[in-house]
Amino acid sequence: MGIKNYIQSKQFTATAVVFLLILIVFNAVYGLEVLLPTNINWIMSERHDWGTHHLGWAFYRHEPWTFPLGEMDTVKYPVGTNIGFFDNAPGVAILLKIFSPLLPEDFQYLSFWLLFCFLMAGYYSIKIFMLYNARLVYIILGALLIACNPVLVYRGMHPALSAHFLIIASIYFYLKPAGSYNVRSINRAQIILLVCSALINPYLCFIISGFNIILPLKHYIYTKLITLKQAVLYPAISFASVIIVWIIIGMITFTGNSSLKVSGGYSLYGLNLNSLINSAGFSVFFPAMPRVTPHQYEGYMYFGLGMFLLTALSVLYLLLKGSNKVFNTKNKFIWPLAILCIAAAVFSISNKVTYNDEVLFEYWMPKFLLILGDIFRACARVFWVPYYCMILFFTLIFIKSKIANWVKIPVLAIVIALQGYDLQHLYIRQDYPKGDYDSPLTEAKWNALLPSFSAMITYPPFNNHLLNTMDYQDLSYLALKNDMPISVGYTGRDDYNANMKYTDSLTAMLRNGNYNTDELYITTLEHLKVFKTLIEGNKVSLGYLDGYYIVYDKSKSNKIKFNSEATMLYKGNSPTIQSSNTPFVSVQDINNPDDNSITVQFSQLITNNSSIIASGKVVTGNSSTIKNDSVFVTISDGVKVFMANTKQNAGVPNEGSIAFSSLIVTNGFAQDSLVLGVAVKKQSGEWLYKTAGKLSGLTRTTRTVKTDSLPAQKMQIGSIDEFTEQSNTLTISGWTAFEKADATNNKVEIVFAGSDQAYIFATSPTARLDVTQYFNNGYNYDNSGYQVVINKNDIPAGSYKVGLLLHNKSNGDKSLMMTDKTFIKQ
Repeated sequence: MGIKNYIQSKQFTATAVVFLLILIVFNAVYGLEVLLPTNINWIMSERHDWGTHHLGWAFYRHEPWTFPLGEMDTVKYPVGTNIGFFDNAPGVAILLKIFSPLLPEDFQYLSFWLLFCFLMAGYYSIKIFMLYNARLVYIILGALLIACNPVLVYRGMHPALSAHFLIIASIYFYLKPAGSYNVRSINRAQIILLVCSALINPYLCFIISGFNIILPLKHYIYTKLITLKQAVLYPAISFASVIIVWIIIGMITFTGNSSLKVSGGYSLYGLNLNSLINSAGFSVFFPAMPRVTPHQYEGYMYFGLGMFLLTALSVLYLLLKGSNKVFNTKNKFIWPLAILCIAAAVFSISNKVTYNDEVLFEYWMPKFLLILGDIFRACARVFWVPYYCMILFFTLIFIKSKIANWVKIPVLAIVIALQGYDLQHLYIRQDYPKGDYDSPLTEAKWNALLPSFSAMITYPPFNNHLLNTMDYQDLSYLALKNDMPISVGYTGRDDYNANMKYTDSLTAMLRNGNYNTDELYITTLEHLKVFKTLIEGNKVSLGYLDGYYIVYDKSKSNKIKFNSEATMLYKGNSPTIQSSNTPFVSVQDINNPDDNSITVQFSQLITNNSSIIASGKVVTGNSSTIKNDSVFVTISDGVKVFMANTKQNAGVPNEGSIAFSSLIVTNGFAQDSLVLGVAVKKQSGEWLYKTAGKLSGLTRTTRTVKTDSLPAQKMQIGSIDEFTEQSNTLTISGWTAFEKADATNNKVEIVFAGSDQAYIFATSPTARLDVTQYFNNGYNYDNSGYQVVINKNDIPAGSYKVGLLLHNKSNGDKSLMMTDKTFIKQ
């Protein structure tokens, strides 16, 4: 067919119209702004798997070429990983790496890939309808219904897994009439589809592989166009090609111990029997149905109200007029496809059959299937094969029915309209951020620090949630911008033995007082004790930035222009306290050790085993000059006075005051002998100093209210996931939110409610994307997480019930949800 004839053909017209309609739908779902190749803001700001997909590519493009092609050393350093484990269509990443020098620094291809997946789903849907000689209007409406089905839109969370067009294309090649003239080309095309799936995602490769078995069987058993030898050879070539491709990429190696199997993962991700009717909260008409585990979100297979109507009409037509035309000997070649659908459904449900939040029963399954299930643990995805076969089947039945066209065309239009209206929460999403991406970390300070080092080592290494949920994205972004390797990274598979070996060797090295002078160590308060020998030996400098504790070679301190956000005190080899990064003066050098010309008022004083948080205001009475003065919180051990830096704000107008806050890390030594105070350095250079007293005698601050003044519970959901009691502290974390409202502007506090008095503690927010994914009801609960470490000394003796106090800062709504947790302070 010439170009002119093709342009005038029905297929070209259908393709052009369907592509335009898909572009309109894509704009509603994502917005066309995401198609800007330099727009990474929408990817990184969502705190989603999108971040790891993009970061994997961004690091990989700067890696030297190796064999296997996908090897990477800069992520999960020094063990390394492979681009194939980042779930970002590694074949596309490898291809684009060739052109990397020509691409802008901030370059993303995920949006183009998502759009491509939609367009190709439409393209192969058109080709299927063309096989049945459908009218142009039915091709357009049917292809739009298939290509923009809710499962494909929902799966946008994993762009590589959005390549559902491979399934539709495989169905097309299976249904395509074969003769001696084209049987080989059809089977070759199916082999190419399988190889393409291997370059995109292993799950899709597993799903598509079934077609590479049933297609030659069809041509051998039913059409008798190939021999038995060919029927065996085609699948053998297919699977051998996949293995070769994965060896070339490096997803299959003969060294290392990357575990493909995850024990117990199979049934955890199994398909719930309610999947076809469970809207997961996206429907306007039908509420979310319960599931046995949150992981069953992988089995989102909701038909949609429009598809329900179309299915009902098609089934009714089959029962009344058309069953003998569909289920007859002429169409008996459908049986292998039907068997594949049944096998896929059984595998996706797993050996633990569930409905709603109940396990109906379990049954025995051969060990090799259980192993296969643990390898492909998100087994519910395999149901995509019967899902697409069903929606194509019912759509074709209706299109090819003998119902009058003047009835079918409006009905199909109504079906599409109902589908869109029912699933408007899925199809019309939030506006994704545009413009430059701003990291939640203080980039300027990190960028001043990082160039002095050759690698960023988190401790523990390979911990992708070091301080906050998914904070590997933030740290990895900094490493990427500074062209250095980092010891974190989120991938689908890990070499656990190699990871553990490095972790153990690193721990032993640090505990023994050894370290790499060119590496920057990043850790949290919980793990600071591993660096105890290094800190006490005065070998390293200790800093604090964005909540992380950073440890680095002391000889670099003079070269690094870095102001820590906290003061670090520790005991060195001498009996007196040392400071890694703050000035100190001798007590004897202070002219007036207790200057009555200044007044100090502490509004907050919180202490635990390792830190002191102090905030308040200092008043000098001279409003005209104090704004140019510098305020320090001081700690004295009786020999030296350490000047801890503070964050300063203007105090009360005309009062002559400065508000301040300070964090001091004391690294676990006894605090009660320390003297707390405030020093003011005047613009003239004069020092004013005022002691507040020994920490042992100061009252720690918490917010207290009468128990009966606490608010009532108002549509609040949530839980305490961790409630750990140690000798001096309580560690509490979990999530909470208003049930039908975004958690964007919420503040969470922990309440210890006694018989008369309640004690309230502020918490730090944490990201909980899993909560949003679990409910899937159109509301954003990503910021519903909280965490706090509470000094038990701040809680008076008594018996308490523990609750979650929720406050929306936008509209002022307050709610208190009491939990099942209790605490008794002796």
